[in-house]
Amino acid sequence: MREACGNSLTTGGLSLDSAGRAFRYPPCNDLHGMQGRIVPFTQDLVPAVAAFNQRLADGAVPWQFPERPEPDWLPRLPGAPAFQEFFLLAEDGVVRGAYCLKRHDVHVGGEPRPGASFHLPLSEGTIDPRFSLVATRLMRDACKRVPLLFGVGMRGSRSAIARLLSALGWHLQAIPFYFKVLRGQRFARQLRYGRGNPLVRIALAALAGTGLAAVGATAARALLTRRPQEAETKQVADFGAWADAVWDASARAYSFCAVRTAAVLNLVYPPGSPGVVRLRVGTDGAVIGWAVVQDVPLSAHEHFGDMRLGTVVDAFGPPESARAVIHAATHALEGRGVDLILSNQSHPAWRSALRASGFIRAPSTFIFGAAPHLHDLLVRSDPGYGRLHLNRGDGDGPWGVSRGLA
Repeated sequence: MREACGNSLTTGGLSLDSAGRAFRYPPCNDLHGMQGRIVPFTQDLVPAVAAFNQRLADGAVPWQFPERPEPDWLPRLPGAPAFQEFFLLAEDGVVRGAYCLKRHDVHVGGEPRPGASFHLPLSEGTIDPRFSLVATRLMRDACKRVPLLFGVGMRGSRSAIARLLSALGWHLQAIPFYFKVLRGQRFARQLRYGRGNPLVRIALAALAGTGLAAVGATAARALLTRRPQEAETKQVADFGAWADAVWDASARAYSFCAVRTAAVLNLVYPPGSPGVVRLRVGTDGAVIGWAVVQDVPLSAHEHFGDMRLGTVVDAFGPPESARAVIHAATHALEGRGVDLILSNQSHPAWRSALRASGFIRAPSTFIFGAAPHLHDLLVRSDPGYGRLHLNRGDGDGPWGVSRGLA
């Protein structure tokens, strides 16, 4: 199964040059003679953003930039440790490009430092080659604002945004993708991804019609799932001081991760979010980690039809707790009756934990990109990028399907 999910930089619409070629940074004055400036999105620019979105829609671009300066998710509040900012490239009151920053600290080089993830880049160059270098100015601006900049998503290393970032000196690496089929019959009947291939379509119909899909899914789970590490799991409404203790005990085990203190987590996963389940995992009365999972019933989804989709959105703890935490997350989703579970995890311990819980690895289109300054800092302590902790929770909207993950 090829990964059919993505967020953050997947929704860019950024182009390379008009012929699709990679290029190096040009001087600012090479940008179609533009004298425009990149400025924060303010209320007076709402009509210009609406007009920009309309031009993109008329050009068959499926993505739209928010038309309100205040983000619906992660607004900038006084003292907030995580928030979003919107920036626009405007020329004489006309918007030609836009991007979002999700600001938060990252733990790198053994300490927390100011960082951000870059997402929803949109450029008029997508529909008008005269503005094909808008993308470069957006990237340069974001890197100046936040040197420790990264992005996740991108729909694979061959996408336009991935090729652009690579040309601009970013380091790109796939975040491995895993899936677990729980209800084989529904999976075979409802899976839409890949049905354009006649052989895939025939195979899925045969598996569903003969009942072999159910047998195969059951056999795979039995063969792949190992004896779980026993743990106590409790569903919680929010993150408390116990999450801070997990962070303090775990952060230094990873060469890079976004800060996951209780204050940050309660903003990223606010109490009352629909379909989002927070799990506290412990042994012998001590909390050893946590997970955030999502259960979404789909309807005519482009990839998964009418399946009930479970996602291990986020999980954290020391590497030695990964197996217990992933088992708890998987067990919770199984108990909710989902048909399929998906997850992306970068760290070897968390990937091993997914395999121990019966997950199968498939090709990933979920890419981590580190800006040059961040990459230079990372390779000092982790040259092979082997101790990164990254997952769906590091994206532009970690709410599974409801935020575009699938």
